[in-house]
Amino acid sequence: MKKLQGGLAALLLFLTLFTGIGQAAAYEWNMYSSSMQYIATGQQYSYKSCGSVKNSAQGHYRLPNTTSAQTLATWKVGSGNIALDFGDCSTYGITHILSRHVPEQFIGNITRTQSFFRPGQSIASIQTLVSDTINANKTQIAASGYTSSGTAVYGSWNGNKVKLVIKGGKVITMYPDGWGLGQDLR
Repeated sequence: MKKLQGGLAALLLFLTLFTGIGQAAAYEWNMYSSSMQYIATGQQYSYKSCGSVKNSAQGHYRLPNTTSAQTLATWKVGSGNIALDFGDCSTYGITHILSRHVPEQFIGNITRTQSFFRPGQSIASIQTLVSDTINANKTQIAASGYTSSGTAVYGSWNGNKVKLVIKGGKVITMYPDGWGLGQDLR
């Protein structure tokens, strides 16, 4: 029996060290009922309202009025254009990205797997990351980005992978893929 236990322990150690299986997620954020904390610095961020996020985006783009369908930027891909719209906090566009994945703008609707960019990312830097990811993946986007099922493509930010989702020619969301994870402590 001891030999079997020793063998299982060795197998678990091997899997953990060399494959990552068995490792706990490396959380970077603690998520509470009305705020979140960046573990690296201890900085607290209070959750915002969707209206506050929309006001931030509206101010950044210097828009007197906005609608969710208002296009903020386009990229020529294949025979069409991919659009980044003003969007909505819960569904798509720049307001969705900000309200779900930027800590200073997070609206507090915590999901099972929640990821965030590092603090201090400007709206301009998020749009640049969207642009860079689109430009690096034009072939795949041209093939599937205009369909109702869409496509997911990947980019890089400071050596970390980001996921960009495009459907029907519109940017739906973009978020850190496998990093910047929040732990739900409500």
